[in-house]
Amino acid sequence: MNYLWGATEAIPEEQVIAMTDSDFQLGGLRLRAIATPGHANHHNAYWIKSQRILFAGDVTGVRIGSGPAIPPLPPPEINLELWRDSLEKIRALKPASIYITHFGQVREPTASLDELERRLASWSDWIKQRLNEGKSEREIIPEFELFVERELLAGGATEEEVEIYEQADPASMSVAGLARYWRKHHPEEVPAASGGR
Repeated sequence: MNYLWGATEAIPEEQVIAMTDSDFQLGGLRLRAIATPGHANHHNAYWIKSQRILFAGDVTGVRIGSGPAIPPLPPPEINLELWRDSLEKIRALKPASIYITHFGQVREPTASLDELERRLASWSDWIKQRLNEGKSEREIIPEFELFVERELLAGGATEEEVEIYEQADPASMSVAGLARYWRKHHPEEVPAASGGR
């Protein structure tokens, strides 16, 4: 974490306000905290209605440079049904732009959200198919890394950007997150985990 994001330090307790689906004032700016689970249970996005801007965190994906929107899928809380619901909440706002954590402003929110949702479905189905072939997560990871690399390059990412994507959103974490999602939320659709991951 230090390598990617720098030192993580505590915030003084008196400066923390817990909120979800509620309005609040930040200086002279009125914002709304919107519960957007799916990537993580505790995830919120922050809406500035007056400017139609959404600070969306990770639920609206990762975009590096000229590359496409991809979903960050680390365990343990991936829930694709909740994620799709969160994307519908965001679409209903009709944001003019979205700011994502990794990285920056998305000027065409509708196209980016549609691309992300298609990728959520295709990646989860891809992982489910490999699990149903009897492959372990360890066997799936190198195949998925290649699959993601090809998608990123086809989506406009440069070779250098592909490397940055892998640092910001490692394919191995997506394999672990999606394998856990299938086994936890739809165990009837995949074989049980084997001992050798």
